[in-house]
Amino acid sequence: RPLWRVGFGTDLPVVGRAPGSVRVVLPTGAVRRVARTAVVLHQPDEPAFAPSRASVVARARSFVGLDYLWAGTSGFGLDCSGLTWLTYRAHGIRLPRDASAQATFGRAVTRLRPGDLMFFGDPVHHVAMYAGHGRMVHAPGTGQSVQVVPTSIPPYAQEYAGARRVLP
Repeated sequence: RPLWRVGFGTDLPVVGRAPGSVRVVLPTGAVRRVARTAVVLHQPDEPAFAPSRASVVARARSFVGLDYLWAGTSGFGLDCSGLTWLTYRAHGIRLPRDASAQATFGRAVTRLRPGDLMFFGDPVHHVAMYAGHGRMVHAPGTGQSVQVVPTSIPPYAQEYAGARRVLP
């Protein structure tokens, strides 16, 4: 049974392996056994997930239903830029932390592809990830949760300020 919670994206050094589990060092220094199915094993110098459009969108979608948390950057709660920051970080890509800074990262695009970052407002105050088929994954605000919505819904369609491509 679970005795502690560790957020998505937390690096846990592996210090042992057994059938169906691994022994990891928690941020507190304690060593605990974790079910192998609950972690992604990778080399320290490699990302947890290979960067691809499908993978970043799938990972962003995995947070659907998670509560919005202002300044949130973990699986305990996310704000809009925390969602994109954490998702890309798990794929080995370091974005700036805030939406306004992310709006200058990568290259500007006009034709959206899954995984592209969409920005809203002037000045930019919101970021979402394009999921394909006219939909985006985003963390809208306090009292709401991460969701997938059409890009055409108000107020986002009216506040659209452009998009940036991080992946080739």
